[in-house]
Amino acid sequence: MDIKIFYLSLRNRATLEKLILTNAKKEKIFHQEKLLEKYTNEQFKCMNKIN
Repeated sequence: MDIKIFYLSLRNRATLEKLILTNAKKEKIFHQEKLLEKYTNEQFKCMNKIN
């Protein structure tokens, strides 16, 4: 698996958790969820060797 994608996924997961815990605006949380979903999908593609 590409380490960059893993790092980005981990970083975005932490950012999302921070936003939720600090009761940030729903728009910011929603945007962060979309980013996390994007990187999670990329991780799965790399794990399954699908490009």
